Amino acid sequence: GLIAQRYDFLAQIAQPLLVLEAPQNWPPGGVCNMAIYPGASGPHQADWYWVRRSAAQLPTETQLLFDRIGLPQQGSPTYFDYAPVPERTVEEEATQNVNGFWVMWLIACKYIARYPWKAHLGVMRLVPNHLREIAAFVGAPLPLPEIEPLRPSPGEKIARLRELAALIEPLLPKIVEKGGAIPTQIVPYAYRYLALVEAIAHDSDRPTI
Repeated sequence: GLIAQRYDFLAQIAQPLLVLEAPQNWPPGGVCNMAIYPGASGPHQADWYWVRRSAAQLPTETQLLFDRIGLPQQGSPTYFDYAPVPERTVEEEATQNVNGFWVMWLIACKYIARYPWKAHLGVMRLVPNHLREIAAFVGAPLPLPEIEPLRPSPGEKIARLRELAALIEPLLPKIVEKGGAIPTQIVPYAYRYLALVEAIAHDSDRPTI
């Protein structure tokens, strides 16, 4: 069915740079994937959800582009309980940690562009978490500073993301050697996006207190 062949469905738009599997976020009776697609100024993120037609509803916060079957309107914002995660091999865990690293890294870029001077961006802490799991999988030391500035500037946040990307790159071939898979095309697109974010953040004004 469509769910079993969903990677082929995702590729109808363009070949994804990576596809994140996050079964804890699956809707009841369905599945979801985050796909990262190539773009001129950096990757584009698309969240895909598949549910049974009988259970499909339009959330209140949805901006509908097209509806071929007349879906009913949901009366409240979408909320899913976390779904149980099926057992996965250590190789698949490593693969998804790599995908999760780049997804969170790109989301952190997005939030720096939106909120350059916000003191704490929670997503910034998720990126090194994936990196630690990757380093443990390949058995590599990780020279990762644990202490960060209390109120980092946009430039310090961007430097941190650059540092994290530089730390993961030499680990990627080792993941493949140990049976994991990596998104081979993501790196140049990620750096292109970071350059755009850096330009946006550089032009932002420091907030007055």
